Amino acid sequence: MVDTTTTDMVAPPAPAGLTAKGYERHVELNWQASASDTESYRIYRSVGGKPYEWVGSQRVGWNRYQDFIGPIGVKASYRITAVDAAGNESPVSATVGARTRAMSDDDLMTMVQEAQFKYYWDGAHPKAGLAMEITPGDPDQVAMGGSGFGVMALLVGIDRGFVTRQQGVDRFPQDPAFPEDRRPLPRRLAAFPERQYRQDDGLFRQVR
Repeated sequence: MVDTTTTDMVAPPAPAGLTAKGYERHVELNWQASASDTESYRIYRSVGGKPYEWVGSQRVGWNRYQDFIGPIGVKASYRITAVDAAGNESPVSATVGARTRAMSDDDLMTMVQEAQFKYYWDGAHPKAGLAMEITPGDPDQVAMGGSGFGVMALLVGIDRGFVTRQQGVDRFPQDPAFPEDRRPLPRRLAAFPERQYRQDDGLFRQVR
């Protein structure tokens, strides 16, 4: 008998596109999605020239991390790695840095609006553009009530310049048809009561 089992010894490539932005009490990191077999990301931080420490992890699908580091004026450097299901860790990404800073009321409002926008932007169904019912959960189940908030967040995101107008148009809910009446999904999602739909054969069927 020939043993055809193999052990994965190949690490994912290093994550790309890492950026860091400082706020009053935390630093936000963003990066591009890594290889398809990536299971999680590890975040490493250095403050004051000290050695890098592993300070947190982020699951795959969320290419963002908030690191709360305390008072105003702290400068930190970061790099991240990707880890696959076999535990192989990639080489480190490029190093970036940011400093916490005092924020005005307008800065605070922008931070809150952008964070709310990113929640729906990052969590939208990849094909329909609708808000997921729960994450992690059924990847093909969406919620109409949450999608209403998502549409409003998308409009604010375009107006505030968090994404371009074309990016927003491309992401706008794609009007999936429902088999019960074969009518397209109305645009005024915010007026819907809370309902849940699950994708089936390219359509969305109401499940609650």
